[in-house]
Amino acid sequence: MQIAIINLKANSAPRPDGLSALFYQKHWDIVGADILDFTLDILNNRGSPHNINNTFISLIPKVNTPTTPFDFRPISLCNVILKIITKTMANKIKFILPNITNDFQSAFVPSRLITNNALIVFETFNYIKKVRKNNNAYVGIKLDIVKAYDSIEWIFIKNTLTVMGFPPKLIQTIMLCITTVSFSIFINGTPVDPFYPTRGIRQGDPLSPYIFILCVEVLSGLISKSQHEGLIHGVSIATNALAISHLLYADDSLLFFRADPQEANVIMNILQTYQEASGQRVNLDKLEMIFSPNIAMDFKKIFQDNLPIKISEGINKYLGMPTHFGISKEHDFSFLMDMIWKKLKGWKEKSLSF
Repeated sequence: MQIAIINLKANSAPRPDGLSALFYQKHWDIVGADILDFTLDILNNRGSPHNINNTFISLIPKVNTPTTPFDFRPISLCNVILKIITKTMANKIKFILPNITNDFQSAFVPSRLITNNALIVFETFNYIKKVRKNNNAYVGIKLDIVKAYDSIEWIFIKNTLTVMGFPPKLIQTIMLCITTVSFSIFINGTPVDPFYPTRGIRQGDPLSPYIFILCVEVLSGLISKSQHEGLIHGVSIATNALAISHLLYADDSLLFFRADPQEANVIMNILQTYQEASGQRVNLDKLEMIFSPNIAMDFKKIFQDNLPIKISEGINKYLGMPTHFGISKEHDFSFLMDMIWKKLKGWKEKSLSF
């Protein structure tokens, strides 16, 4: 429990109770006993977190000039006591995550690095571009899930945890933390009247990334099952190398399979099955699809009839890193300089008094 408190950000945005994690960290010797009694009652005795589960939503713009609700990222500001409870459960789940998730998932899993996915994607795309035989050509697809956290059905979360073998008491506590929430959106710095959701998990809750990864594991399982049955074939970049059919980093997903209309049908059926079960929706308008060279445009159009995704010349970035490099490395990595410069300018502004 104390490890969970120490791990919380000390001076993050104020919650509905007006207290930050720093208050509890500094004055644990005074409030610690009461907090432990309250939180352990919820964790061990199936108590309800309803009284501490009111949440403010701060809308963070994703673009410079937001005009629609889709241009904002909703960040949940939960009470610190609730975050102590969910952080404690998240710390427990984190240790077993490597044993219950596919090797193709790298997000939030101990000992797996984001750079692993970036390097594998670079090598895989490089191999796809070198394949010249039409009977052995491949296709790569970058997935985009609309409002990934907000659309997950609660019954899907419960069923996923049950099938994975989580203890019933832990499942009930997790579901209570998810389903008893109320939201109040900040409008011009003032929270509006609360409302009560019927699905989704919260951005900003320590438990949410792990719940999301476990749910996406269902999609990974469907793809792996089809690959095992020979319905789709992943990309093997060397002799006896592992055939890579998909790579996941939370909701940043890539699919790889042979450029075969039958395999396209299998992928489309997998996506539809996952959407119907989870409540999540794949944004077909934002999906990108690239092919190996020397594939005729007529064949690409036939393929696109089975999998209605935009055909692209190349997927430029994955997880913020280029998927291919040109002659000028300065040009390829100039975006890093721009990002660092923006950070420096922000620090300069913060250091100036009014």
